Amino acid sequence: MRIHRLEIQAFGPFAQRQRIDFDELTEQGLFLLNGPTGAGKSSVLDAICYALYGSVPGARQNARRLRSDHAPVGLAPEVVCEFSAGSRRLEVTRNPSWNRPSRRGSGTTTEQARTMLRERVAGEWVTRSTRNDEAGAELQALLGMNREQFTRVVMLPQGEFAAFLRSDAAARGELLQRLFATDRFSVVEQMLAERAAQASTRMQEVEGELEDLVSRAVEEVERHGLSDDPLSGHRDAGTDPASVLAALQDRLTNAVVAGRNRARELTAVRDSAAKRRSRLETERRDRLAFRRLAAEAADNQNALDEAGALRELLENHRRAQILQGPLQARDEAADQARGTRDKLCSLNGQLQADPAARREIPDVLGLDVEVSGETFDSAHEALRERLAGARAAMPTEEDLVRLADRISITVQRSEEKTAELGRYGTRQQQLEEELSNLAARIELMEAAGARASELASACAETAAQLELLAQADRAEQSLRELDERQDSQRALFLAAKEDWLQKLQWRLEQTAAELAARLSPGEACPVCGSEEHPAPATAGTQGLVTREDEESARTHQDEAERSFRETSAVRDAAALQAAGLRARSGDTPAETVRAALAWLEQERAEAEAAVRAAAELLTRKAAVEAALSGVREQQSEAVRSQAEFSSLLSALEEQHVALLARLAAVRGRYATVAEKVQALEVTAQRVGAVCAALAAWQQAEARLEKAEESLASQLAATEFASPDSVRQALLEGPRVEAAEQRIREAENAAHRIERDLERPENVAAAASEKNGEPIPEEDEIAAAARDEESARVQLERAVLEVGLLEQSVVQLGSYADRVAALEERLVPLRQAYLLARSVADTARGNGENLYRMSLATYVLAARLEQVAEAATERLQHMSDGRYALVHSDSRSGNRKSGLGLNVIDSWTGMRRDTSTLSGGESFMASLALALGLADVVQQESGGLDIETLFVDEGFGSLDEQSLEQVMDALENLRDGGRVVGLVSHVAELKQRIPAQLHVSKGRTGSSVRFVNQLERV
Repeated sequence: MRIHRLEIQAFGPFAQRQRIDFDELTEQGLFLLNGPTGAGKSSVLDAICYALYGSVPGARQNARRLRSDHAPVGLAPEVVCEFSAGSRRLEVTRNPSWNRPSRRGSGTTTEQARTMLRERVAGEWVTRSTRNDEAGAELQALLGMNREQFTRVVMLPQGEFAAFLRSDAAARGELLQRLFATDRFSVVEQMLAERAAQASTRMQEVEGELEDLVSRAVEEVERHGLSDDPLSGHRDAGTDPASVLAALQDRLTNAVVAGRNRARELTAVRDSAAKRRSRLETERRDRLAFRRLAAEAADNQNALDEAGALRELLENHRRAQILQGPLQARDEAADQARGTRDKLCSLNGQLQADPAARREIPDVLGLDVEVSGETFDSAHEALRERLAGARAAMPTEEDLVRLADRISITVQRSEEKTAELGRYGTRQQQLEEELSNLAARIELMEAAGARASELASACAETAAQLELLAQADRAEQSLRELDERQDSQRALFLAAKEDWLQKLQWRLEQTAAELAARLSPGEACPVCGSEEHPAPATAGTQGLVTREDEESARTHQDEAERSFRETSAVRDAAALQAAGLRARSGDTPAETVRAALAWLEQERAEAEAAVRAAAELLTRKAAVEAALSGVREQQSEAVRSQAEFSSLLSALEEQHVALLARLAAVRGRYATVAEKVQALEVTAQRVGAVCAALAAWQQAEARLEKAEESLASQLAATEFASPDSVRQALLEGPRVEAAEQRIREAENAAHRIERDLERPENVAAAASEKNGEPIPEEDEIAAAARDEESARVQLERAVLEVGLLEQSVVQLGSYADRVAALEERLVPLRQAYLLARSVADTARGNGENLYRMSLATYVLAARLEQVAEAATERLQHMSDGRYALVHSDSRSGNRKSGLGLNVIDSWTGMRRDTSTLSGGESFMASLALALGLADVVQQESGGLDIETLFVDEGFGSLDEQSLEQVMDALENLRDGGRVVGLVSHVAELKQRIPAQLHVSKGRTGSSVRFVNQLERV
């Protein structure tokens, strides 16, 4: 990176814009930045750092203000730096945050910091960014260094590296960590520690699970009341969990065996009690069942007697069933004949009441339907023929209806067009009147708005005059306040001056008293030399006035005088400003000007309103003209449509008259053909229904006659005298089924009772009844059941206890499997934890780390070793091969090692601490260390070529020979076109370095100029 140009304005001690051409300095290679103390040499370096990074180096970055106090009030602070990095040439402009005067009223306004980054491309400057953060990120990426590294690589602060040379390992580590960004290795240490903690957590989780399983196994045994066994020895912390579980399983197994034996004994007791209860219940149930069976046998005998009478009724019913078919056929034929005749009479009555039938077939209606069937058939055929003719005319009638609808629609639309023509005429008249009115109003508005611009100018002039009057009033008011303040300051100044003169006079008069006040017993008097002071002078009644009192009064008088003169200057300036404002504003009263301004503004507002109204009226006029043109076009279209509708209506009416004449013959006395068709359809259906009913009645009469003949012939061959006797013998279906059911139930019950009496339990019960043996009572059975229940409850409890013990045995087996699995898991976890803890302790500098050096310190030690090697090359050249810097990793007591730094003296061959170097030797060592550190940081940052380098102070501690050697080393830095700037007060350097950048200071701020000693010669 090479710096080409630096411009500074209102920054640090520089008030006016200063321009430094580093390209001009590049020709010399080595230049001197000199000037008196406080002139601003370091501020030049601050400006470079601020331009590139937006902040200044070192402790100065904590300063709140960067703007120069010498700069004019409204001049903004600015730093411009043009530089090249690689093949790119850029310019960065930064403005620090500052408080500028408010544009309105008094006070200040904070201007935020601004940045602009430009790049020269093809001879033109192209803006890359105007955002602070974006430009800063791009610059840091381009330079490859942060601000901390830049200030150690480009600007070499000797004071800090001298402290680095003598500091302890902790201070060196802090600086090296900032420069080389080794935080990632500290993060690695933390990650290793976290992994060790995680491994410990996982191991403790498994150990906790093992402990929990053993505790749950002990609780499993204890809940069965087996805790009296000596298990306490198995609960010790050092006992193997598997051994504890094996002992607990043995105890539970023994308890299971004992429980099973107890269950077998209780099973035998329960079975014996169950057998006795079952025997008593069976005997009581059999005896009671036998008694119920004997009573049922007596009842069944009565049912058998009733079944005999029912058999006779069923036999008579079966004989009558032979004639049931013919009898039923005759009854059905009679019912059908009555039904068909009733239907025929009903249909004939409906036909007689039909109005259409009276019009179409009046001759047929008076005939007897039962004897005139052929006449009704002929009438039905004639009606069907008339119906066909009427149906053929229906499409013509539909055409007539559609035609009438079209005529109605055409008439309606023609009327609508007529009404529309009327509306168009009215609308046209309204638009023409509105257009005439708009033209007149536009002419008036344009005339009124012609004075708008003239009135606006008059308003501006009047407002300016009113503002001048207000400013003049304020200035005169301020002048009056300043007059009062000046009088007050004058009085204070005169009082302070009088007080000082009075105290000065008193002090001169009290000189003897002051000397007397300083006398001490046994000390010589400064006037007479005597060690005795019998009558020292006194200060008098006003008291002793000391030198401090007189100087305080003098200072107070000077301050009062300065305040008075400052107030007088401000008052004179205010008087001059008030006179100028009053001359410009004139003597016209403000109220008169304000009234004139109000009138002018009202006139201007009215004129501007007229201009706006004229524009709106012109827009409205154009819209009205367009609407009028549209109305005229619509009116012409409506006239054409009305003519077309009139022609169409005449043609439709002619067609309507022709169709009416054609349908009149078909309709006859009916209103429409459809009405005639509907009436003929109904009448034809009714005549057809009468003819069909007549045929059905004649067929039913024939079937009835045949059925009566068949019934009479079959009845003669039986023992029944008449059809009524057959009907009496026949039984209904439910009654037959009920009789057969009662007969079957009685017979089946008799067979069942007979079989039940032959069963062994009933035979035994019959024998017991015959012998008079008593029936077992329910109390005796209940006592036997209680004995059985007691035995069953004890057995269930024993079985449950055995089941719980067996479950516990299974559970302990599961625990044993899980313990084995956990112990298998615990082995690698313990190994992983020991390994992770060992690695983490080693990385932190503990454990087996003999040097007690952490990982981050180890990396920094490697960097320090590189720095020491790079610094030694320059230090040996500066010290004529005597000194070399070496890295030391030795420990000091219990402290960790890794960042020690020693110097080797080749004259003695001894290694010693850097703090033993003299002032000049320390300067050379720290300079070499700074240059070496710059080289290493440059390599770490990507090898960016640093072509501009600054070395700050420290040359005054060198003797002539050492200075010569240091200058030779710095001369070597110029190889490859590098520019080196030295910041120093040493007078000899001014003679040795012809190219100088001189910074001078003054009351109005500092300035920078380039001086070439060779040109002067």
